[in-house]
Amino acid sequence: LHEGRLRAASSPAYPYRFITRALTDRRFSTFAQFRAVLIWPYDMDLITFYEFYSMAVPIFMPSHLSKYLFQQDHMFYDGRWEARRSSAGERTLWPEDAKSSPFNETSLDAVRLTAGYSDYFRFPAVQHFNSIPELLKNLPSTDFFAVAQSMVR
Repeated sequence: LHEGRLRAASSPAYPYRFITRALTDRRFSTFAQFRAVLIWPYDMDLITFYEFYSMAVPIFMPSHLSKYLFQQDHMFYDGRWEARRSSAGERTLWPEDAKSSPFNETSLDAVRLTAGYSDYFRFPAVQHFNSIPELLKNLPSTDFFAVAQSMVR
C-alpha cells in the first residue's frame, strides 16, 4: 500500500502479478511487454485504451454499466439535442424512438445506449468481465496470443 492505495498484488498460488502503472517507468517499450492490461473506464483512460489497443496488448474491462457512469457535464448539449432532434429528415445513429438524448447523463437507458457505441464495446477482442472473481478465474485460461492476433486483424 502507498498513500492508502494498493499498487501491486501477487500470490504464489496465482500465475499473474498485478501492478499499477505507477510502479513502471511508463515507457511504451515496458507496457508492450505486458501480457495484458486491466482498464477501468474514465475520461483520461480513453487515450490509454487506444495506446494499448494499438500495441495489441490484450485489454480487460468491466462489462457492468455502473463502471461507465461518471459525470461528464454534457447536460448543456442535451437541450441542443432536443432542438436538433426535431429537425425533419436528418438521419442520426441515435435511435428515433429513444426517450432521451445521448447527452442525458441522468438516464440509464441513454447511458446504456451511449456506452454501446463506445470503442470499449465495439472494438474486436476487448475482453469484458462481470466481476473481479470472474476475471481472476478466467485469466489463466486466456489465450493472450489469440486475443492479440484478433486485435490486429
